Amino acid sequence: MAALVYGRRLHRINVFVWPDRGGSGGVGRAERNGYYLERWSLDGMRFWAVSDLNRPELEGFVRLLQRADTLKASP
Repeated sequence: MAALVYGRRLHRINVFVWPDRGGSGGVGRAERNGYYLERWSLDGMRFWAVSDLNRPELEGFVRLLQRADTLKASP
């Protein structure tokens, strides 16, 4: 597992990445104790982004990560 830490103003965004072994990862969102979670799988890897950043900003950040991965994978 890898943990990446990003900053947005006074907030931290933790992104956890590990191999997706065909489990029930899927795409999803949750809120727990004031933290928002976004999860997705891409190219055999599972991702979780966790932050106290507001939901729309976290969703935008996740879209940027997904887009960067998609562009990197394109020929």
